[in-house]
Amino acid sequence: MTKTPPKMAKVLRITLGLAAWTVAIWANRIWNIINSSNQESLFWPILFISGALVLLLALYIWSENMITSQVFAVLVSTFGFLSIGRWAWSLTTTWIETNSLGFRLIHTVLALVTAVLSFRAAQLIWKISLGERKLEQLSEG
Repeated sequence: MTKTPPKMAKVLRITLGLAAWTVAIWANRIWNIINSSNQESLFWPILFISGALVLLLALYIWSENMITSQVFAVLVSTFGFLSIGRWAWSLTTTWIETNSLGFRLIHTVLALVTAVLSFRAAQLIWKISLGERKLEQLSEG
């Protein structure tokens, strides 16, 4: 099924934005870990950067009609859910620990931007997926 170009363009932009935002945040985290005496794990940064790259690959595959919009919607939603969940955990510790107000506010803004991008990307692709399923149902019956 061919996707409507304007709707597809919106999904492309927001998904690219979510992936780029994720890579920027977690690459910065890797930089901070490497340049500090802190022996924190690189697990979360590598996991989320890898997830963003998988999301970009899925975006390309979806744009070429090699996977359905529903499969892509599940991938986008899962990535967004995991991103928001990680930020919720991070914000809890950020606000409980003795961090400066500026540090707390910056991390809150980062979390909110991640949540908005995640929700919007999921909303757009689910809307396309539901529209495609309705068209298929109409054409069958």
